[in-house]
Amino acid sequence: MGMARDNYDALAKRYEMARVTGALGVFEAPERVKVLEDPDSPARKITPGYIVYILAGIVAGIALGAGLAGMAEFLDTRLRKPGDFARIFGVPVIARIPRIEPSGERLPA
Repeated sequence: MGMARDNYDALAKRYEMARVTGALGVFEAPERVKVLEDPDSPARKITPGYIVYILAGIVAGIALGAGLAGMAEFLDTRLRKPGDFARIFGVPVIARIPRIEPSGERLPA
């Protein structure tokens, strides 16, 4: 008996949904919609030309490049000068490894 009641409840629910959906269809019927005036086509193109897009791309590219360069400079933690080391660590520099420039000739391996 319980299964019959469940089937009845499911069918009653589906019937109610079909009734509500059918009532909504009346409001969407074509006879309730009235076209007041046909739309007009624009006389000329409204979109901006290619020049505007090219200029915007150039400006955006320069801004993005400058922003990335600034971010890379800000996030760079390398010490390049002896003064940088003394300023960060608060101790004087007592020795430094000189830069050795490579000569033009190479030794055989």
